[in-house]
Amino acid sequence: MESSSGSEWEDVDDDVDDANGRVTCLFCSEALQTPEAVFDHCTSKHDFNITDLIVKHGLDQYSCLKMINFIRGKEIDAAELLKMAVPPFPWEDDSNLKPVVEDDPLLFFDFESLSLDASTAPPSSEPTIDQYKTALSHALEELQIMKAKVHELLVVDSSTASQLPSTDYQEEEDGYYSSYTHFGIHEEMLKDRVRTETYREFILHNSEIFKDKIVLDLGCGTGILSMFAVQAGAAKVYAVDNSEVIYKAIDIIRENKLQDKIILIKEEIEQLQLPVEKVDVIISEWMGYFLLFESMLDTVIFARDKWLKDHSYIYPNKCSVSVAAVSCEEYWSDRVDYWNDVYGFKMTCMRSELLKEATVMFIDPDWIISSHDVLKKFNVTSVQVADLNFKSSFTLVITRNGICHAIVGYFDVSFMSHCSEPFHFSSSPADDPTHWKQTMFHLHEPITVKTGDMLIGTLSCRKLQGDKRSLDVTMELKHFTDTSTPTSSVKYHYVLQ
Repeated sequence: MESSSGSEWEDVDDDVDDANGRVTCLFCSEALQTPEAVFDHCTSKHDFNITDLIVKHGLDQYSCLKMINFIRGKEIDAAELLKMAVPPFPWEDDSNLKPVVEDDPLLFFDFESLSLDASTAPPSSEPTIDQYKTALSHALEELQIMKAKVHELLVVDSSTASQLPSTDYQEEEDGYYSSYTHFGIHEEMLKDRVRTETYREFILHNSEIFKDKIVLDLGCGTGILSMFAVQAGAAKVYAVDNSEVIYKAIDIIRENKLQDKIILIKEEIEQLQLPVEKVDVIISEWMGYFLLFESMLDTVIFARDKWLKDHSYIYPNKCSVSVAAVSCEEYWSDRVDYWNDVYGFKMTCMRSELLKEATVMFIDPDWIISSHDVLKKFNVTSVQVADLNFKSSFTLVITRNGICHAIVGYFDVSFMSHCSEPFHFSSSPADDPTHWKQTMFHLHEPITVKTGDMLIGTLSCRKLQGDKRSLDVTMELKHFTDTSTPTSSVKYHYVLQ
């Protein structure tokens, strides 16, 4: 969705200027430097004190925005407006949310600050002290709610609602984006030092890629990658996220005084309209469990094809999925065999449900009992959405005698293209842990193996029907000893959701 004045939310200071560095009066053609100057001008020249009006009637930010657009659209004078300024207000219709003046600086002004400032000043005879107290109480109650509403109004235009997908799909998408609203998930990602420090070191050690460039940060979250890009010299960063965390990112960017460099946009990428035709660089931390869970790579591909000048300037640019065989007797006994005897009762139906689900967990490196094999490689500069549903073969050579309980999957990503210093990290059990952990595909029944045996298989991975962000995985596994005939051949099916 896009607002009528462009979909971007640029978190600007209250003294943001229009294209000419001026802010036009509400009632005449006079142009001044700041919104505050306009309000003073309206008081002295037009006998219209907007602070008095806000305090007297307890107007919130939402209502003030409507009033500004109403005045601009009707082109009425101050005296006429004051006659109308009694409840119910003529500007309260939601049609007055649509900006009349493109990029009107007054629509970015914090009107709540006027009522708060007024509440701390000595009361005049009009309005009364009781009115001040009432307005302040109302403003404090509405502060957080209105702040969120205003942010959303400035980046979302309800006129495009008819273009949205059907209700079922939208509920699914809303659930996906709402999962990234919670503080905990962003804390977990930021504290993942492998993840965050690799991105930081790649960006800062390859500043020539970012210096004076226009950068697009997809799924920006708290904005950490955007801020790294600015540190590396980026001229402008468009940071896009469709979850509510974008409102925290607005505060973060402003707190770090980077609002002149980073433009925050709340929008689905597929609905997005950027104020520029092309960007120089795309950065994104899009990876999910087993690499493709959440299907965000689809969105990265869409953005690459629509906005990136040179497709080789996308980061990370290479990634792969690998597998290995796992022996985990204690885990198997605790999680799987447990259901065979629960206080003397069989609950094998619970066991079968567990075996159908791919489990995301940390794998002890000592559990690995085979060689590793790369299942699938992706070049992000050229990969297509159709390539993300794949079927690949693998061969695992057993490295010690034991019992194979599962196949574990993990991924690697690399930052290589145009880099003076390439960077790489892995979610392998043998490397430093990441918040992605590893993905365990349990076998229905364990397989006894010895050194030199081979597990040869195929794995098919595709989007789950009816839930495009989840994965449907089918695996066929054959066990070879010292003959060319497999001792066993089993087909498995898993869901990762």
